[in-house]
Amino acid sequence: DWALLPVAIARCDSDWRITATNPAFTALLGYPAAVARGLTMMQLVTDEDRQRIKRRLGAASGVPRSLQTRCRRPDGADVS
Repeated sequence: DWALLPVAIARCDSDWRITATNPAFTALLGYPAAVARGLTMMQLVTDEDRQRIKRRLGAASGVPRSLQTRCRRPDGADVS
């Protein structure tokens, strides 16, 4: 069950809008599931990584199944 994995996971729709998260996502990033739901991954990605991710998404054939990036917590701290 993905909810039990010790790594942060967010399920997203085709627009990269978060539809569900696991407890590790909340613990690492500090966004409760109810707050994270509806945010887009681009809203969480650090400014430094945003253009790289946009290029990767634009170059992908189909929808990438996973992305690894730095994100920003609600308190402004970056998380790798």
